[in-house]
Amino acid sequence: MKRIALLFGCSLVLATIGCSERMPLHQVTGTVKFSDGSIPQGEMATITFVPTNVMEGKGASSNIESDGSFKLWTLEQGDGGALAGDYRVTLSVTRGYPKLEHMVAREFTDLRDTPLTATVKAGEENVFDFIVEKPKKRRR
Repeated sequence: MKRIALLFGCSLVLATIGCSERMPLHQVTGTVKFSDGSIPQGEMATITFVPTNVMEGKGASSNIESDGSFKLWTLEQGDGGALAGDYRVTLSVTRGYPKLEHMVAREFTDLRDTPLTATVKAGEENVFDFIVEKPKKRRR
């Protein structure tokens, strides 16, 4: 019984410490454009930063605005940005329901294949301008 009480007490202390210290978020902004300079447009358009080491961070995301700009948030929209660290970046730009049409090349939508990366640094201006490709036309 004493062990259970000790374990519960230690867990409570660790949870309190973890919850009381919020890791600092850093503003992250940028743009997404196609190589021809046009903007990826869709009914849904988001960018997601996924930590390269998921055990050490949290992902951040944003809508991609009609001008191609984005401003990341981690816990709630407008919360200030992303944690410092290395990220892989994916896009989801789609239109059409129920059959979704992807508006960017598939490689930019898959976490394993994306060539997009970013390093968010504390105390620095974190502006990322990504150039992506349109999906290849299917042959019929």
